[in-house]
Amino acid sequence: MALRTVQKKIERQYFNWKIELKPEQNILFFGDPRGGTTWMGETLSQLFDLPLLWEPMLARKDSRFSKFNFAARPYLPEDLNEQAIKKAFSDLFDGKNIDHWEIQHTTPKKLAKRKAALIKFTRGNMLLPYLTANFHFEKKPIYMLRNPFAVVASQLKHFGWQNMHPRFQIPRPPYNQLHQPHHKFLKTLNTKHEVLLAHWVIANQYVLNHPRNNIDWISINYEETLKNPQDILQHVFKRWCISEIDFSQVNFSKKSRTSLTKKEVTIDEQLSNWKKSFTSKEINQMENVLNYFNFRYADD
Repeated sequence: MALRTVQKKIERQYFNWKIELKPEQNILFFGDPRGGTTWMGETLSQLFDLPLLWEPMLARKDSRFSKFNFAARPYLPEDLNEQAIKKAFSDLFDGKNIDHWEIQHTTPKKLAKRKAALIKFTRGNMLLPYLTANFHFEKKPIYMLRNPFAVVASQLKHFGWQNMHPRFQIPRPPYNQLHQPHHKFLKTLNTKHEVLLAHWVIANQYVLNHPRNNIDWISINYEETLKNPQDILQHVFKRWCISEIDFSQVNFSKKSRTSLTKKEVTIDEQLSNWKKSFTSKEINQMENVLNYFNFRYADD
């Protein structure tokens, strides 16, 4: 084992017992993989000087959630009475047993100095109703939506999706209620772009159609945020009853750590680049997926 890896393990073990977050003070931020969440997560972390906890729902061997065999994008009924699952989330919000993956954008030392963290989820959209029904947060969680075609285009360019199966895999029971009604249609999909789009629609349609959408969490749009970040954030802060925030030290044009390119492009280019990724046939196939779900995304 490399020396630095050993040092990090010892540091994590030493500081873990000192970490004591106040769960209600955490900021939860939700969105899709390749949906612009790192850019906005880094911005929020800087504005509030909060340590960033990274993607706790990503499937991995030693995850606090691995024993539950959640799907890649898990769904939980909001009235679920499963104490083991609730405790796993409570431990996360308390800062207990933080692992190396979750602190890759911060340190245990910084967490030990703070009473709150920014927790970024890109595979937890369908958890929003469950989490907000079972936990209290002083600042309502943020849910950011990006053009699904742009999300799929970015995913297909990323190494994380290079070896994905071109068939839709229905999550195993018991928490696959949102997928089962569409089983017959989902079995007809046989291209990566159709499968990725179907995952996006199922995850986000549930949240957008929920009666508590934009009430118990704050819904924002990535494209609008990219164009007018201060205005959108002022709207969020108003919902949080925060009247003044100093934006002077924030560089909104700075690329995130997970950006696929360092090339400088205009905002308009950034928003339209996805169109270069697909043929007319592929766009028609994806539009058919949206039509099946009776879903329309207005990209202004």
